[in-house]
Amino acid sequence: MSEPQSGGRMRARLAPGALAVAAVLASVLLVVLPRTPRARAAVVTAEGALPNGALDPRRVDAFLAAVRGTGPVACELAVRTVSGRNWNGRGGDPTSADTAARSLVDDVVTMNADASSVPSLRAALGDADACVRRVAAPLLGRVDDQAATDALLAALRDASAPTRVAGATGLAYGGRRRAAAARDPLVAALRDADAGVRAASAWALGQLRVPGTTPLLVAALRDRDAAVRRAVAVALGSLEDAAAVDALVAALRDDADPLVRQAAAWALGQIK
Repeated sequence: MSEPQSGGRMRARLAPGALAVAAVLASVLLVVLPRTPRARAAVVTAEGALPNGALDPRRVDAFLAAVRGTGPVACELAVRTVSGRNWNGRGGDPTSADTAARSLVDDVVTMNADASSVPSLRAALGDADACVRRVAAPLLGRVDDQAATDALLAALRDASAPTRVAGATGLAYGGRRRAAAARDPLVAALRDADAGVRAASAWALGQLRVPGTTPLLVAALRDRDAAVRRAVAVALGSLEDAAAVDALVAALRDDADPLVRQAAAWALGQIK
């Protein structure tokens, strides 16, 4: 299931024909992210040693600049790159001929931003460009540093709803190390005035598998916004808590929105 976008909508699946434009994205981004181990080593040698294969902050900034103003398909490819999900055959279709774009994915998935990139990534969560926000959130979420957690929590309290969406989304990438700190702020955000923030927060609680949140998410299955209800159903499926079965069955049977019913069916299939 997909991560939510600002405005309460869930991200659409990439159309099969969209892979034809992967080379366009690669041609823009490969100039700032060398695609081969040899080229990557040359950059590290020139710019100084980096810990554990971390991306140099200047390259993170260049990546963010490269995605600014891109179209929806190119943005989707960039987001899938930094969040580590398939789009061009990585672990999937081996017939893709776009080896340059595949190499780009390999590089960004295996090289993480570190604490030195937190200031620029935090600023990017409030960028006016939606694609920059969507790319920055998982990058910052994957930084294993308290400064990154603090930045994401601050974004979740921001006056701007799109920034709050980005903060909630980024928190979802912290795993168990961030779940305790993120639990109460994300639960509070389930009552946010903006549907996009509510959806992103529900999705993040599911991704983090935060224990004890099933009753709160079950209550949120009655949210007035269909996209929020869909995100809540996905979160309940991720939690795999049998206590949610009755509520999900009711949503599958009664919800007026077909996408919510679809998400409820998926969630029920995850619960053993």
